[in-house]
This record gives sequence, C-alpha cells and structure tokens, in this order.
Amino acid sequence: EGQALSLLDDSGVPLVFRLPAEDLYGIAPERYAARVAELSALLRSDEASRGAGIVRSLHGAAVHRPVRKGDRFSIWIEQTGGLTIKDAFVF
Repeated sequence: EGQALSLLDDSGVPLVFRLPAEDLYGIAPERYAARVAELSALLRSDEASRGAGIVRSLHGAAVHRPVRKGDRFSIWIEQTGGLTIKDAFVF
C-alpha cells in the first residue's frame, strides 16, 4: 500500500511538495501551493524556465572523466555554478 516515488498530483506538482498546513511556517498554505505550482510549471517547460531566467537543469549533470595514474587536471567552478574538468598546464 505504499506510494510510488515521483508521483504528481492533478496539477502536475510532485506529491513530495504537498505539505499539510501545519507543516508550513512563514507562508500561507494558499501562497505556498501557488509558488509550488509555479515552480513545477517552470520545471516542465524549457521555454518557460528560460523565460524566467533559469538556464540550468534542476538535476544538473555529472562531471566525468576517465583518470589514470599520472594524469593531471584541474576542476574549475564556473560562474554559472557548473563544474568543468580541464587538463592541467604550465602558465
């Protein structure tokens, strides 16, 4: 009788975001529901999220690179929040 993970309600909002009113602090339940619905709509539409200035995925992407003994590389943190692996070099 368990609940499947990642289920959506009738509005397309993940059930994990549906909280009882007594669990909300500092925001009215109606306002919380409206904000969660707005976020959910942005997550479902690349066009809407870009229009709102969101250019990165919620889930992100894994940085990967095969590494062998003796390899040298640097991990850079980009201004947009991403990570990049680059070959190490002498300046």
